[in-house]
Amino acid sequence: HHLCYNRKTLHAKRSCICESTAILKSTEADQTVETMKAMKEHLPAGSSWASFGISRMQMPMAAAAVAMGGNVRVGLEDNLFLDKGVLATNAQLVERVIGIIERMGAKVLTPQQARNKLGLFGADTKI
Repeated sequence: HHLCYNRKTLHAKRSCICESTAILKSTEADQTVETMKAMKEHLPAGSSWASFGISRMQMPMAAAAVAMGGNVRVGLEDNLFLDKGVLATNAQLVERVIGIIERMGAKVLTPQQARNKLGLFGADTKI
C-alpha cells in the first residue's frame, strides 16, 4: 500500500502532510472515505494534514477531509470543471469549497491564520 503524502517540516515539532486519495493510476488508491481514513490513521499524532480529490471527486473528498478534521486544497491542478461540461476557474472552485466547509460548520482560515496555525514564515509570534 502506497501512502501518497509529502512531509514538509515547517517548525521544529510540526509537519504538514498532504494526502492524495485520488491519483488512481499512480497510487492505485481509491477515492473513498475508507482510503482517506486508512491514510489518516498512519499519520503521526498531532499532524496537520490536508487531502484532495481529482476531477469529479474534488468536492466529495474535500468534504470528507473536513469531516475527519483535516484541511483541504482545491484548484485547477486537480480538477478543470465546476460542473459536468462547465469549465471552472480557481476562484469558482475555492468559492464552492468554502460554501461546503461553512455549511459543515467548520471555519475557513485566512492566509494569516493558516500561517499562524502551521508556524510558517510570516506567522504572528505574539499569539
